[in-house]
Amino acid sequence: MRTHYPRTAHLPWSPGATADDVRAGGTAALAGREVVVTEKLDGENTTLYADGLHARSLDSGHHPSRAWVKALQGRIGPRIPEGRRVCGENLYARHSLGYEELDSWFYGFSVWDGDHCLDWDRTVRFLHGLGVPVPRVLWRGVYDERALRGLRIDTSRQEGYVVRTTAGFDRADFGRYVAKWVRGGHVQTDTHWMYAPVVVNGLGPAAPLWAVRSGSGPDVGGLLSALGMSALGTDATAGTEAEAAVAAVIAWLDGAGRTGEARLAGVLAAALHREPRAALGARLAAGPLGMRTARRVADLVGLYPALRRPFPEEERRAGLVRLASAADLGVLHALAAALPDASAEEAECVEWSALCAEEAGLLGPDPLGPLRAGLREALAGLEVDAADRCWAEAREAFGRGALSTAEEAVAATWRWRDGSAYPRLVQLCGPSGSGKSTFARSLPGVAAYISLDDLREARGARADQRANPEVLREGLARLDRALAAGGTVVWDATSLTEQQRGLAGAVARRRDALVTRVAVLVGEGELVRRNAVRPHPVPEAVLAAQLRRFSPPSAVPRAGAPDLVRRGGRNGRGRGRLPGGGRRGGGPLMRTSEQLYHQVRWDPRFDPARFTLGLLQRGAAPKRVPLPSFVPGGDIPWHRVLFVEADGELVWDRARGLDLIDSTTAGRVRGRRLLPEPFFTARTPHAWDPAGGAWRPVQAGPAAHPPARVRLLTCGTATTPRASPPPGAGRCCWRSWRRPTPM
Repeated sequence: MRTHYPRTAHLPWSPGATADDVRAGGTAALAGREVVVTEKLDGENTTLYADGLHARSLDSGHHPSRAWVKALQGRIGPRIPEGRRVCGENLYARHSLGYEELDSWFYGFSVWDGDHCLDWDRTVRFLHGLGVPVPRVLWRGVYDERALRGLRIDTSRQEGYVVRTTAGFDRADFGRYVAKWVRGGHVQTDTHWMYAPVVVNGLGPAAPLWAVRSGSGPDVGGLLSALGMSALGTDATAGTEAEAAVAAVIAWLDGAGRTGEARLAGVLAAALHREPRAALGARLAAGPLGMRTARRVADLVGLYPALRRPFPEEERRAGLVRLASAADLGVLHALAAALPDASAEEAECVEWSALCAEEAGLLGPDPLGPLRAGLREALAGLEVDAADRCWAEAREAFGRGALSTAEEAVAATWRWRDGSAYPRLVQLCGPSGSGKSTFARSLPGVAAYISLDDLREARGARADQRANPEVLREGLARLDRALAAGGTVVWDATSLTEQQRGLAGAVARRRDALVTRVAVLVGEGELVRRNAVRPHPVPEAVLAAQLRRFSPPSAVPRAGAPDLVRRGGRNGRGRGRLPGGGRRGGGPLMRTSEQLYHQVRWDPRFDPARFTLGLLQRGAAPKRVPLPSFVPGGDIPWHRVLFVEADGELVWDRARGLDLIDSTTAGRVRGRRLLPEPFFTARTPHAWDPAGGAWRPVQAGPAAHPPARVRLLTCGTATTPRASPPPGAGRCCWRSWRRPTPM
């Protein structure tokens, strides 16, 4: 159904209102509400649907200025859900004001679902997902008439502004929650724009970016120019190679249905895939993309080669989940498959990885979104750090397959909800002169600040690198003491590689710290300039070496040492290890709760009375139940067993993949459990008489002709469902000996 856009009332102080316009009776409905003020653009009101479009009039006919927006609707229409419509401004033709640097010829300002207008934040997310920009935001906050009256509008270049509530509203309330201010004498032409020759408004340097977001064919040269990266080295074929790479990747992206920021990131990563990741992130962040998209592009460039390498199958799901938290796996696999220089073996690795990711449901635009949103909603009252810790732990557990729903994530993360129960480590990463120390010293609430430069200076020379091993040992010792004392601790060192970051990370895991890694991205030219004016500059060769080695933190999974921005691990026993306590790359798999129960119940090494099960309770903390009182196969299913404690020590944890039952001394019997003696009466042994065909008593003493082979049948009870029983457990078996066995 087609619906025309309502008429917007003028604010009481709007000078552009005429006798034919609607005036707001007042602004009482806006009082106390959060509002957003956006620039009013001088174009033609246009509404887009999944299957068409119209101007303000439902029966609007053809006009040359509407051809471009019709093409836009053809690209984004299939992504507009049935019942929704996008309202915006068609700016292709010049009206009273001329524009020279538009991001696009169509700006969206509201999205409607039936007769309900979406809230502003959802509107922006939806429009950006389509590749449609929104008007510039001039002000946002709780409605303040003085602030709105004080807005400075350049009436020679701006038509005015529109104010609306950030919350959504129904069509019936449009007149109460939306109003506009228009400059006086707005219409300054004698001929209506529809009857005059079409004068096309100008597009700015960011227009190629928005064109790619909306599904248009990429202009590689325009994209690189918009980013200030038109020169990609001295190779004359660099531009041709970039165009070929983009052409190969764009088909994969469109086939996977990627639009908006995901499509742009994939295209830019294809065009810039030869650039070093750290340098690329710094250059892009300084341009029009902003830090979020710049990091996304740089991570794609740095991570896609990981899909071309073999990876242990038992760790693949966890690795893919980590990758999905850092990059769009659909885009990442498209890059790995389509970019050149992949060998047959590498292409096979990519194909297998894509199949595994698809089977795990990780190839969508945001596969972790439902889990993250459900957990965040349930933990809305927590402080930010505690909520982050819970999400990081839940994500790791999801990667191991220990949980699959938000409800299970809520139950599994109960132990990290008290943010005061563990310390914080802020680990800075970046070359010398990037601004790490300046940033760190501005952080509030820091309990301890550990700088390796300060430790060198205390030894006599800040730039002296000869005593680095001793300085590092002293710094790590101080870090350990500071984390043990609690609070927030800052580790100020270059931490250029994962190996370097792992030293402080190991201390943090031992102290169960929440770790936040801060990567400082600064361009090479700016670093050189800063270094030259520093009180203690590092040698140019040292700075150049740091830039070559710098690898910002990421989620790339490497066998044996996952390069991951971690959120700590309890006592160092939950991270970098396989479930069951085995090291990555080998070791036993984690037992199920049922297997653990039966082993503790029947293995003579353990005392069941000293074990406690933590059971999931909806809406409450886990309930602790003594193991002997738990009824297997009863009302409580096995998946509700969250953890197991022995003598108060955690020995098994579903969420963290922790299984220490074989290595801990907790819960072990203090004395051997022996059956009472005598527990049977010996009888006279018998032997088979082949001649007589019967069993006959055997006289005491050695046999005259001992047999060469004796078969002995021993009977017992198989008490554990393990593949191989623990020591002392009975089983039924046949055994053979080559020599007689004394009886």
